[in-house]
Amino acid sequence: MSQSVDAETLRFYNQEAERYCQQTGSVTSPALAGFLSRLEPGASILELGCGSGRDTIEMLRQGFDVTPTDGSPEMALQAERRLQYPVSVLEFGEIRGRRAF
Repeated sequence: MSQSVDAETLRFYNQEAERYCQQTGSVTSPALAGFLSRLEPGASILELGCGSGRDTIEMLRQGFDVTPTDGSPEMALQAERRLQYPVSVLEFGEIRGRRAF
């Protein structure tokens, strides 16, 4: 684990992933529509901290090429189950291929 990771936060999400996803899975992000409106149709999006995958669902529905990630392995697993779509475990300091997004 890199030093930039908040171990307490990561521990919380690993322990509470299922409950967190149940509680937040249907909450909509008010900023998502504004963000997506600024992108070209079909743009590639690296989603950092996808949580339950709720925003991933909307981005995929709108035709974007989404790479969902989460720093918590348990959160990534919860999102993968919901999405039936691969979710990578990725900490911010591990981002590669920035030009692809």
